[in-house]
Amino acid sequence: MPKYSIRRLSHKWSLIWNQWKHQLFDRYRLCLLFFKSHFYNSHSDAYYLADTILDPIFYAVDHYLKYCGTIFVLVVFFLLLAFISFAYIIGVPYWYHRSQPVFWIAFVIGHWLLINVIWNYFKSLYTLPGWAIDKPIIIEVTSFCKKCSAAKPPRCHHCSVCNKCILKMDHHCPWLNNCIGHYNHRYFYFFCAYTWLGTIFVMAFGVWVAVDHWFPQFSPFEPIQIQWFDTDYVTNSLVIQFLWLFNRPKWKTKLMVFEAIITVLLFILLGLLLRYHTILVNSGETCIERYINRKCRRHFQRYNRHYQNPYDFGWRENWCRFLGFDRHRHPWRHILLPSNFGPTGNGFTWKTIDDNDFNDEMC
Repeated sequence: MPKYSIRRLSHKWSLIWNQWKHQLFDRYRLCLLFFKSHFYNSHSDAYYLADTILDPIFYAVDHYLKYCGTIFVLVVFFLLLAFISFAYIIGVPYWYHRSQPVFWIAFVIGHWLLINVIWNYFKSLYTLPGWAIDKPIIIEVTSFCKKCSAAKPPRCHHCSVCNKCILKMDHHCPWLNNCIGHYNHRYFYFFCAYTWLGTIFVMAFGVWVAVDHWFPQFSPFEPIQIQWFDTDYVTNSLVIQFLWLFNRPKWKTKLMVFEAIITVLLFILLGLLLRYHTILVNSGETCIERYINRKCRRHFQRYNRHYQNPYDFGWRENWCRFLGFDRHRHPWRHILLPSNFGPTGNGFTWKTIDDNDFNDEMC
């Protein structure tokens, strides 16, 4: 083929491509103009896009979560019952025949954790968080709630699930079917803490049961051999006989696998949740306030100014206020044992770092 024909052909293709390119670019500009004319917003950013995408989820949570709360509470009851049953069916017979001193130590510690878990869960479940409408006259008002048509004191926020303004609202917990606020925040934290310690307790004493069951050759203990219906075998406790009767090998493996999966998941998830709420208590804020304070810090940074949480008195003072160390001579009794010890204040007025009393203490 002659060279001039190749050049003419390439030139023709380049003209066609340039024409198509201009047409595609024009169509792209028209489509972009059409999209912006219908959906463009000068205030839109990544947060606006996220809120738009998550808006159906927020709508479902606001309107249907309160109807699912009973189901979540029943799930918690089932998990607690499963843990207690597995401990008595598998753990109690094992350690009773393995080592009597270890058995009684685990028996005391396990029941101490169990009592605290159940107590704090029911207190979180049935203790009202505190509502802004409980007080007809509010001295300090920060804003006005359009949904409740009432004034809101400091640290008060509206819960769309409960449809009420909650004092010192932290979040709405579906596992409690209740809001976490001023009067039950302490019970919620202790429930998470004792439940997490309970998972550590189950793993610490259950790992030897698992090793003896699946890897007896690596176990440092001698194997336990008990005949299920041996009439010569007699124990002093009828309860232990009853538990050994239901400790069948065909069920033991399934129960141990289920127990191990639930325990590890709770240990990880509750550990992360407990760590997050520990950070919140350290900084003297709630979940909602942490989000608000983060936005305030970003806003102040634009003007080269520093924003400080008005309720952050330092981690030591924050924990003293949260645990009640500033109001009782023996606060550890209310921490290590079930207690009705209430929070500091009434939830309507709050001390801040700008108060004279705190400034005098710092000086």
